Amino acid sequence: MMISRKNYPMKGGICEKRNYYIFSVNLPGFERENISTDIENGFLIISASTKGEEKDSVETYQRRFYIGHSVTEADIKPSYKRNVLRVFIPKNLNHKSKNMAFA
Repeated sequence: MMISRKNYPMKGGICEKRNYYIFSVNLPGFERENISTDIENGFLIISASTKGEEKDSVETYQRRFYIGHSVTEADIKPSYKRNVLRVFIPKNLNHKSKNMAFA
């Protein structure tokens, strides 16, 4: 099986609400089971795959958003409706911040 990674941009964006952020990506033509969300090194990674035009090929599309190192996979809530993936990330994760002393 041949796997190709396309760098076509996935249309989407970020919306800020009072208590959370919404990361949206338009994914027309993709099945729910072929879409994944991961967190790696401070990035939210959205991946989608579909059968390629060539026989036995798979095309994979990917978009990354920097979200910081304090967000874990348990914090995110993905939702896929009407060809749009939305990932909800709360603003207040109850992580203690450090006050840095100035020299």
